[in-house]
Amino acid sequence: MKSEYIKAIINKLEKLMYGHNYQVYFSFHIFTNCSNKSEFNNEINKHCIEFSEDSQNKTPIELDDFWKRINYGLNYRGDTTAGLHLDQHKEKELEKATNEYISFINEFIKPTTIIYSTIAQEGIYWSYSFLLRNDDKSLYISGCAED
Repeated sequence: MKSEYIKAIINKLEKLMYGHNYQVYFSFHIFTNCSNKSEFNNEINKHCIEFSEDSQNKTPIELDDFWKRINYGLNYRGDTTAGLHLDQHKEKELEKATNEYISFINEFIKPTTIIYSTIAQEGIYWSYSFLLRNDDKSLYISGCAED
């Protein structure tokens, strides 16, 4: 998928997941020059320093835990004080956008992929920040919800 396409999906997710005292943010960066370790680390330092080679905050995680955190955020609806209140039509739109977002992420998951996570941000309903590390191309993604 092209960057413009995934930006449109993220924009749609952010609009659909805007609710009463509830707002989400997503970001991503695709790294294409991952085989050269020095250049890759320079790019990491520019776009997501929390995953730098020297960072003590990143930890490798299992694929199941990765998907649990992603799905928790995408499926979170909140409650009566803060969250999403979607009609059936909007829920279907959100499901479609969610599936497209997941398909995009799946393009970066291979048997050799190493997934790193950082400490969750505070003061929000949910958050994630991941680096999917591959030798050819890698992906940084983050998402969070706040009021």
